[in-house]
Amino acid sequence: PDLPRYKLYVMANVSYLSDDERALIERVARRDGATVLWIYAPGFLSDDSASVENMAALTGMSHGTADLCAELDVEITRGDHPITAGLEGVAYGTGVNREIYTRPPRIQYMPETAVAPAFYVDDDEALVLGVARSTGRPGLAVKDLGSRRSIYSAAPLLSWQLLQNIARWAGVHIYAEDGDMVWANNAFLALYAQSDGVRTIHLPSAVTVEDAYTGEMLAEKSTELMLDMRRWETRLLLLS
Repeated sequence: PDLPRYKLYVMANVSYLSDDERALIERVARRDGATVLWIYAPGFLSDDSASVENMAALTGMSHGTADLCAELDVEITRGDHPITAGLEGVAYGTGVNREIYTRPPRIQYMPETAVAPAFYVDDDEALVLGVARSTGRPGLAVKDLGSRRSIYSAAPLLSWQLLQNIARWAGVHIYAEDGDMVWANNAFLALYAQSDGVRTIHLPSAVTVEDAYTGEMLAEKSTELMLDMRRWETRLLLLS
C-alpha cells in the first residue's frame, strides 16, 4: 500500500509471478498511469501453468513462442517513435557485442547465452519497433492500454540509449544524456563519467550544488550544471 508512485517500472526477470504479485503489478501500474517495460518471458509461469496467455494477461499484448535455442537479440526496425529515435538498425541482446565482456582489462569467462524457447509479440494492435533475429517476428513492441502503457522486449541487455529513450517517453527526468552512470535523490547526485569532456547536468528543480567532498560551490539556485570530467572519474554532489 505504501509503494511510491513511479512513472516507469522495469520488469527485468519475472518469468514466474504468483497471483498476488500479478494483482500488485496490475494495481500499481494502473494507479500510476505508468509505463511498464517487460523483458523476455514476463509471468510465463504461474502457480499452476506455463503459457503465453499468462504473459498476455500481464503485458496486455498477445504473444507467441518458438521452440528453438538461440541468442536473444533484437534489431530495431523503425526510428520514427520516441522510444527508438535515432536507433533504427541498431541491435541489442545476449549475442551482441559479446567481446566487450572479455576485452582487457576486464578478462572474464563468458558462458554460452543461447536459451530456449524464444518469445515474440503476436498482436495486430501493438506497434512493432524491432524484430527478433532468431524468429524474424516482433521482438520490441509498444501498446497503449489506456490506464497504462506497455513495452515488451524479447531480449535483455537493452542499450543505455534505448533505456534513456524509454525513460524520457515515460516522463522520467533525465539528468545526463551522454551515457554516464547516475545515482540521484533529493540530497545527492553522483555521476560516473564514461568519457572525457564537459557534460551538462539537468536538475529537476532550482537547487544549490556543492562538491560533497571539497565543499566547492558549483551552482546556486540553478537547474543546469556544467561539469568537466575525465573518463572513469566519479563526482558526488550535494544538493540543497
